[in-house]
Amino acid sequence: MVFLITGPDSYRARKKLASLRDKFYTEVDSSGLSSSTIDGSTLEVADVRHHLSTGSLIARRRLLIIENLFSQKKLAVFDAVEEAISQQVKDGNVIIFYEEDEPKTKHKLLAWLRRHAYCQSFPKMGHAELQRFVKEEFNNRERQIVPAAVDDLLRRVGDDPWALSNAIQKIDAYLPRAAAVDTATVMQLSVPSVDDNIFGLVEAITSGDLAAALPRLSEQLDNGLAPELLITLLEQQLRIIFLLTDSSPTNKKALFGVHPYVIKKLTNVARAADPLHTKEAYTALADVDLAIKTGQLDGKTALVRFLTTYVSAKV
Repeated sequence: MVFLITGPDSYRARKKLASLRDKFYTEVDSSGLSSSTIDGSTLEVADVRHHLSTGSLIARRRLLIIENLFSQKKLAVFDAVEEAISQQVKDGNVIIFYEEDEPKTKHKLLAWLRRHAYCQSFPKMGHAELQRFVKEEFNNRERQIVPAAVDDLLRRVGDDPWALSNAIQKIDAYLPRAAAVDTATVMQLSVPSVDDNIFGLVEAITSGDLAAALPRLSEQLDNGLAPELLITLLEQQLRIIFLLTDSSPTNKKALFGVHPYVIKKLTNVARAADPLHTKEAYTALADVDLAIKTGQLDGKTALVRFLTTYVSAKV
């Protein structure tokens, strides 16, 4: 079985990709050892023969995800994939081609996929579609949002579904169960998508650079970011870094819905990070959040204490 999934809406496209992979794990191989993901943009002919001829020792079928194959220019690679793909289909294997954008090549491999693969395209959403997206995301969490708040959220966060999804998760986490989302809630709890200063703060935490971490913390708070939301952002980034330090199938699955830009920004940080220290810092943020919510400490004091404790501990 062959699938062709294309963007440029990477949020919905990768969500579809994740659902297909989860289905394979559920129905064929829960260990994840019979699946692999390869970067098609750097694929060589010899790699094609290796990846598309290796059988599975664990399960009766294999799952192969090939990302951004059509962004490369080597026609010989396309020829090799076209030659090998038919046998893979006969063997019952699942091949998923994922492209960040609509492929523009005229190679016959793409024509073959258009005829034989299950194709699904995810173009960028217009304003009306984004409005429906926001409403549906809240409905899935059994929460209502007033119409004016939908537009306020779009104006404040933008049209990136990844950023919108993160904002919706934060709002849902901090509101009482039956409370509806209004414009005041959006202004209080939503923030623009993660900027490079957050990444810099996270890198300083994992590397033990207190001199860099403290000014970055003050900058975020001085710019109006609520301590509770900053904690949420830090928890998200530290969790991703921890998952990146271990390439087990379970962790790969957990990373599947993370924005590719975030993965790219944090991969180098993860290479230099100590997994144990990262996990301890991630876990400690829950205590920081509790101290703020129960009034034991004000937000800035609690976060500074966190930095001086866990960043200094790395040195």
